[in-house]
Amino acid sequence: VNFSDEAVMNGDEGDHGGAMHRRGHASNDIEHVEQGHHKPAHEEKKSYAPVMALLYVVCAVEGLDLQLLPSSFKVLESQLGMTPTMLGSLGMGQALCQATAGPIWGALADRGVSRRLLLSSGAVAWGTVAVCLG
Repeated sequence: VNFSDEAVMNGDEGDHGGAMHRRGHASNDIEHVEQGHHKPAHEEKKSYAPVMALLYVVCAVEGLDLQLLPSSFKVLESQLGMTPTMLGSLGMGQALCQATAGPIWGALADRGVSRRLLLSSGAVAWGTVAVCLG
């Protein structure tokens, strides 16, 4: 049902009577609350503070993760004998992998693939690659 069909079905075909129609919904809401059908709007709101705090922590950890490779360049250069060109290629490879994988994971999530499956398969793939690289 699109909005114009809904307005016609409710008898609200234009601006005339719209205020009365909206008032009618408000009185119906009050009747439902009085009859115990649902809670008032101010009681239905949930606090998203814990979720937001978790998201801030996750973003901070990801930001630290992005800085892990560049912060280890000196050690990679001295211990493994890597040249600045090789180190730059590592950084570019990391950025390209993230730029390629982000839209793919996002498209999968948008198409309805289970987020639990996406997160667990991503973690397993990350762990497998880390083990294979030593």
